[in-house]
Amino acid sequence: MDKSTDFSKLSDEDLMRAVKLLDNVAFSALVCRHISSAWSIAVSLLGPDGESEEVVQEAFVRVWERGGQWDEKKPFWPWFFSILHNQIYDVYRRHSRNHKVLNAIRNPVEFLEASGRQSDSPADILAAQEQMDVIEHCIDGLPETLREIMKLRLFFERSYAEIAEGLKIPFIKVKHSIEYGLKLLRKCLNNALETEEEEKGVVEDPQRGADG
Repeated sequence: MDKSTDFSKLSDEDLMRAVKLLDNVAFSALVCRHISSAWSIAVSLLGPDGESEEVVQEAFVRVWERGGQWDEKKPFWPWFFSILHNQIYDVYRRHSRNHKVLNAIRNPVEFLEASGRQSDSPADILAAQEQMDVIEHCIDGLPETLREIMKLRLFFERSYAEIAEGLKIPFIKVKHSIEYGLKLLRKCLNNALETEEEEKGVVEDPQRGADG
């Protein structure tokens, strides 16, 4: 492609195929087409500061660097949205009060109905922080689309409609996915906590197994 190409007639996927061949002009056209939407998403989640600008820039850099990983059988936007979301998520992890996520998993009915308020006591916050590695591990183990849905809902408190629009999927699929995802996360978290308790028991009573 060259500068005489009418990019308005090309789809995102056409441009990405050119980007995979290291076409700078096609990449510039793709950035111009989506930078406004990307900026709006970042600002809505992080606020209008330098970090929003940084994550948008980094997301597009990764599009260029990882263009070869894009599956040509799939649309561009959900793939890009996932990249952008991951950049935002990294920033959020550094600044958020992650105990809200633990409370949402433990109390899915309240979470889904958006009713009630959870305790913000220091003990709750400390306990949640200690378990966030486990929760993130559980989330990372979910299928790709479900993983993105759960991160958007749990960490960014996006509405069903916002998630559906961002990922270009039906509203009802978002609703069912969140319900299913919470069940999987509670099971994963409970298993991890049970394992931790068992390990503590072994440490506290190392002779228990031998005496039995």
